[in-house]
This record gives sequence, C-alpha cells and structure tokens, in this order.
Amino acid sequence: MTFSEQHEAAARSRRFAETTTALVVVIMATALLFGSAAYYRYPPFAARFLARMTDKPGFLPPPTSAIERVDRSNWPQSATKIPTTLQAPLTAGSEMMRIDELRQRPALLIDGATLLFDPEKPARIAASKLTLRDSALITRGADLDIEVETLVIENGEIRAFRPSDKPPAKDAGRDAGKLRLRVHGRISGVLRVDLGGQPGAAGAAGRPGAVGAPGAKGADAVSASDHCVKPATAGATGGPGGKGGDGGDGASGGTGGQFTVFAKNPSEAAGNIEFAAEG
Repeated sequence: MTFSEQHEAAARSRRFAETTTALVVVIMATALLFGSAAYYRYPPFAARFLARMTDKPGFLPPPTSAIERVDRSNWPQSATKIPTTLQAPLTAGSEMMRIDELRQRPALLIDGATLLFDPEKPARIAASKLTLRDSALITRGADLDIEVETLVIENGEIRAFRPSDKPPAKDAGRDAGKLRLRVHGRISGVLRVDLGGQPGAAGAAGRPGAVGAPGAKGADAVSASDHCVKPATAGATGGPGGKGGDGGDGASGGTGGQFTVFAKNPSEAAGNIEFAAEG
C-alpha cells in the first residue's frame, strides 16, 4: 500500500469515527430529551410530541396552577362573573390537543354562589378544572357547553330554572335548552342536573257563581201583657249560590332540556350524575 493509499484510508477511518461519534451523541441526546419528557414532562414540545405519539395525555405538560374564583354571595349573581378567558371556545381539534389547551387555562372554583345565565345567549365554560362547591348554575333556558379535564362536585347542581322562579304572566314557559358536558379526565362527587321546562302562565279565574236566594222570614213572636207567649223563630236558610264559571286554560309549560355527556369512562360518569328533565 502506497503512502497516499494509507493516507486516504486513515482519512476514511477518521470520518467514520467522527460520524459514529456524532450519531451516538444525537441518539443519547434524543434519549435524554424524551426521557425528560416522559418523567418530568419537560421540555413542553417534547412532552406534547410524546403524548401525541403514544396517545397518552399523561405525558402532556402539567396544568397551570392558576385558579379563578367566583365567591359566595347572599344574592344570585350574573354568570358574567366567570372570566372571559374561560368562556372562549377551544381552538384545537383533536382530543389530545384540546386537553393540552385546557391545561393552559386556569381552574375555576365557584364557591357558595348561584350564577344566572342570559337566556338569550348560548354560554360556555372551558377550564382545566371546574369545582362547584355549594353552588348552582341556572341556565334560564340558555344552551350551556362545559368542557373540562377534571370536574369536582361538592354539593353542586345545574338547573334550567329555580323552583322559586315565577312563571310568565301570560305566555308559555321557556324551554329548558341544551346542556353539553365534556369531561376528559376524572369526575368527583355527584352532579345534580334538572332541565325541566319553565311552567306556563296560570289560566284566568272562572266567573263567580250567582248569589243564592234569600231565606224565608222567620215567624214573629207572640207576647201577652206580662210575658212572652211564643218566641220568634229564625229565618229559613238561604238558597245555594250558582255554580262559578270554569277557569281558563293555563299556558303550556316549556319543553324539557337535552343533556349530553362525553366522558372518558361513560359508565363511571353515569354514577356521578343525577338527571331530571320534565317538560
């Protein structure tokens, strides 16, 4: 082998060694990157990639620790108390990316409050976690869409109308609207849902009955000069009054609402929900 051939062989050997070393470094760096993503969910882009590849949301970056609150009040409050960031629609399409987007939003704690929604506008709550503690959401017939990763119920309910609400003076009652609940993860506690329609207006009162005939006059008393011979008698009972007119028909009650649940485990979710919807 000539000197030039030896020199070329040595150069090829060096290039092979350098390529092999670079490849080993890349493989080790990739392993470290995805090992960190798997165990520490960091860096976020690697964690998201791993979650998509495995279809396991557990690899996604953890939820934010921020919490938005709606606190106790002696009076019902408007649902506009819910921060607008938690009313905005999600932009992601796939379930995995929707969970990731929810985790980037604050949790919502409604504590001891009754929130009234605008009956003329559809409403939405989209948060990483929703907690209803001694609270009620009253839709008043509005369509409500709730999407969360975690739902915690501590004596909470969603109703179309409150039992104390007065029906309309003339018209039919409002329909209860639609409730769509989507929970990607865990449900804790029992959520009471009542989507009964609003009662309609009461019917008009019937006409009063005719006045009954007067009773006959009682007999006069008979008296002597020094004592009563025969006392006076009571008059006869008056005749019965006439039958009153029939009352008017009441207005129709509103139609019961539609409740749709999407859950990670539908059979388990059924044990966490009590549902009623009378029209």
